Amino acid sequence: MATLADKLKRVIAVEALAWVARLDRRATADVAQVELFAEQEYQLALLASKLMLAEKVRTLIRAVEKAVETGVIPEQFDRADGLGQLISTGLKQFDPRVAFQASLRAAYAGGREDRIDRDDSITHVVRRTMRDARVRSSHAVLEGLVLPKADRARDGLYAPLGSRCRCMDIGIDQEGIDRLQARGVKLQFEVPELRTVTHVNKFTGEKETLPECTEPGWGKKQNTPEAGESLAEKLRFRMQALTEAKLEDF
Repeated sequence: MATLADKLKRVIAVEALAWVARLDRRATADVAQVELFAEQEYQLALLASKLMLAEKVRTLIRAVEKAVETGVIPEQFDRADGLGQLISTGLKQFDPRVAFQASLRAAYAGGREDRIDRDDSITHVVRRTMRDARVRSSHAVLEGLVLPKADRARDGLYAPLGSRCRCMDIGIDQEGIDRLQARGVKLQFEVPELRTVTHVNKFTGEKETLPECTEPGWGKKQNTPEAGESLAEKLRFRMQALTEAKLEDF
């Protein structure tokens, strides 16, 4: 007999899969672009002396879908293996496993945002981190932040805030807020003062000013087309950067 936790996991998985389905349709909308990206990824994997795994865009999307359904990270995307230790610091940012994890977390975030939007009983959103030593200090300052779900103060701060970010925005109502406070959970009801950073896209020359906790292209509401397009653009730019790099740079 399925437990309440099992049922909840399934609900979350369904929401995440709905996000993946939308991403898949966006990826296949321009088949030529997808195939070009896939071919570039394969050629670059050879150029990098097989330190990277060559995965086509659709394969990555399907892997995310399977991981959502089964709760198991495919071995080729598991950072626990020894391959990660072989990749230099400069090359790690182009590792397809990073793209996989980013897509997987975006899927769950998109599913949560869908539920938050459609459930009128959810009035607020609370930010939770993993509360461990791996949480970035710039992300930790947002732990326990509670805002109305439609508050524009969330702009630029939607989880995840970047690659490998494990932060989550969880829908909640006033009763839920009261329960957290009764348990002694420290909550904050205003966005703390955050230093901003201006990033320059070296490919387009465009400037983007964001809170220091947010990486360029992130901090967006993940159940919107703009967020999916931003993620795809970010991956393409990374591959383009590697195209222009030389092996001796690594």
